[in-house]
Amino acid sequence: MADDDLADAVAEALSGPWSQAHLTLMRRAAARGVVAARADLDTLSRVAAAMAAFHTLVLRRRFARDDLERIVDAVLLPALRPGSDPAPPQAPPTPPQAPSTPP
Repeated sequence: MADDDLADAVAEALSGPWSQAHLTLMRRAAARGVVAARADLDTLSRVAAAMAAFHTLVLRRRFARDDLERIVDAVLLPALRPGSDPAPPQAPPTPPQAPSTPP
């Protein structure tokens, strides 16, 4: 359990301020009506921070302004734009059942 607590603390320290700043900006945009009604602001606010951490920790390269701009332009804005509301999530299809054999 201590490892989970440490991991949570590190994740919050690394991405918390970024995510909170993005969430604040997205909520302001939503209040102005410029964000899709069904946009998942909590999840979308974590995208840039997650990508920054991925670039830094996994790819071992600096997360530059042009990286952030690409994520905002290619991922966040299309997901937030009114009229681009995605269909609600659907359950995965149920795999066909094998025919039962009599005992």
